[in-house]
Amino acid sequence: MHEKKMKKSLLMLVILILMVTGVWAQCPMCKQNVQSGIESGGKVGLGLNTGIVYLLAVPYLVAAIFGYWYWKNRNKL
Repeated sequence: MHEKKMKKSLLMLVILILMVTGVWAQCPMCKQNVQSGIESGGKVGLGLNTGIVYLLAVPYLVAAIFGYWYWKNRNKL
């Protein structure tokens, strides 16, 4: 029974990895488009780094809030 679950989990992992490979190609494309836009005088890409920082910070902030809440209420749970 355990071996069957392991095979299913491995298959799901492989499927997920194969689905994500198309997304990995978009980072260089986005960077190239922003660079060419800035070089041609556009200002659209100037806030890209700030946007990346916000997108990066939100999951850590949520995890920190959850961790603090758990730490404060660990005796009540």
